[in-house]
Amino acid sequence: MQRYGFDSKSIVDFHKRISSLMGVSFDPEFIFKIGLKTSRPACLALKAAQRQDEPKASKYFRRMLKAFLIDVRPYNQDNIFAIAREAGLDDRKLSRDVNSKSVEEELNKDMEEMEKIGASFQDIVISTAEGRSERVSGIFQVDSIVEIIDRLLPGLHKYTQGARLGVGQ
Repeated sequence: MQRYGFDSKSIVDFHKRISSLMGVSFDPEFIFKIGLKTSRPACLALKAAQRQDEPKASKYFRRMLKAFLIDVRPYNQDNIFAIAREAGLDDRKLSRDVNSKSVEEELNKDMEEMEKIGASFQDIVISTAEGRSERVSGIFQVDSIVEIIDRLLPGLHKYTQGARLGVGQ
């Protein structure tokens, strides 16, 4: 938290703003209630899941958001792997891969690329398969995100407004 300039009050205010902007109700103090100290274990698990099955990894990500932000499930390895099973992933393979040097290197590379362009967890980087990318500061600026997607990938189908967080998927 402190790495990104947050203290215990400002992180709660930040989450209240996210809840309001996204139109999704969640406990803004979830970060303290679930026992989150670092998101790295979940990031490694998601990176390993992407190797296994990209569509299921996307489902896994949405389910992790719901489990930790909305359902306020304890943030621990057991739940990280249980949510993987719920998303249809092979949790045993995930358990092996999450501790592999190559998954850690992939995550570190992603983090280095973010730092290189000055992005943090509050930003989003939209990239195309051709390597074009743009950064949006403030991940919850939906209009800016849509504008960049239209510029990078004209004609791409967009999800409906209610599917932004995808908590029901």
